[in-house]
Amino acid sequence: MIRKLLVRSALWYAPMAGILYLAAGTLAWPGTWVFLVEMVILGLASGLWLQCRDPELLKERLRPPSRRVRAPPTSASWAHSCSSGAPGWSPWAWRSDGTPYLASIPG
Repeated sequence: MIRKLLVRSALWYAPMAGILYLAAGTLAWPGTWVFLVEMVILGLASGLWLQCRDPELLKERLRPPSRRVRAPPTSASWAHSCSSGAPGWSPWAWRSDGTPYLASIPG
């Protein structure tokens, strides 16, 4: 289980580091080093803690998303997902010149 945690962590943090450093164009970015070290330490520490506290939960969290056991969606979650785009559909969300109202607020 610990080996799986280490492999999953490496598969997650290595691409994250690559994206951050490619975007920066340099490895001389101390803030990113601190961020990545904190993420790795806290991620592994919480995984090891979870292994001691509740190994079944760790096993469930390490499963691929397609194999996780999920509760059926409730009507509240369905209503929330449908209404999240409602402001964009509203006729009051657009100005008369065709620009979105929210885009005109900053300036």
